[in-house]
Amino acid sequence: MNNSGKKLSTPIVIGIILCVISLVLLAGGTVMYFAANNNESKAESSSDPAKSADDIDNTARTDVAGEIGSDPLIPYTEPAYYPDEMGDILSKGGITFADFAKNMPLQLVTVSTDGATAEIRFFENKGGAWEEDKSLACKGNASNGETDATPKGLYAIGEAFYQNIVPETGLAHFHITDGTYWIDDPESDDYNKRVELSSGGAKAVKMGGVSDYKYGFVIDYNTECDPEKGSAVFFHTGTEPTHGCISAPESNVLNILKHLDSKQNPYILVV
Repeated sequence: MNNSGKKLSTPIVIGIILCVISLVLLAGGTVMYFAANNNESKAESSSDPAKSADDIDNTARTDVAGEIGSDPLIPYTEPAYYPDEMGDILSKGGITFADFAKNMPLQLVTVSTDGATAEIRFFENKGGAWEEDKSLACKGNASNGETDATPKGLYAIGEAFYQNIVPETGLAHFHITDGTYWIDDPESDDYNKRVELSSGGAKAVKMGGVSDYKYGFVIDYNTECDPEKGSAVFFHTGTEPTHGCISAPESNVLNILKHLDSKQNPYILVV
């Protein structure tokens, strides 16, 4: 019987078979590679169950704040927006915004003094932008005496204090009793510190029973307790010129205390 078709030669057939085998091996190797990587990823994930989306977010925040999960946070990569009025007050105090931001505050009380009078304002960082809460602005008092002038500068805000009713505040606070004094004796080991005494003395500021100290907060001035710099500097209630402190009407002091929060690392600037 005649065969009209053409037969493939043996070398061609062998070549086709080898090509098919090569393609099968290549496909199999690719599948094994991706399977191995997938298993490795799962192994890493199971060996570190604490690693989560929160950790990834905190890692990103490390570049912003320098400390994972720190609270409060303030960006250093680029300056936060702040009102011109705030910039003017910082400038008057001889402070650049960059230097101010190094303290990582998110709240700022400013006190502009003119003799014995003071203009008090409140600024807060919200989402990287500083805003003034004008509802907290008020008039107050200071001192420009030669020996008891209100110290100018930028200071951290310390504990709040009260005599009878605990104020609403986000600050740590202490109760003033009849025996609460602030030591003003440069030779004392407790200089510029709060103590409880049965009796004070000429060089101790009595806080208990004094109306000016009904409410307020401590200004962290001279925390190194240098006897040459002075002591007992507070922001407190009052309507008269002070002896180195800052005072404001009781309602205004309570409003400011209500907004202050130690988690926001509040500062006060006196210019």
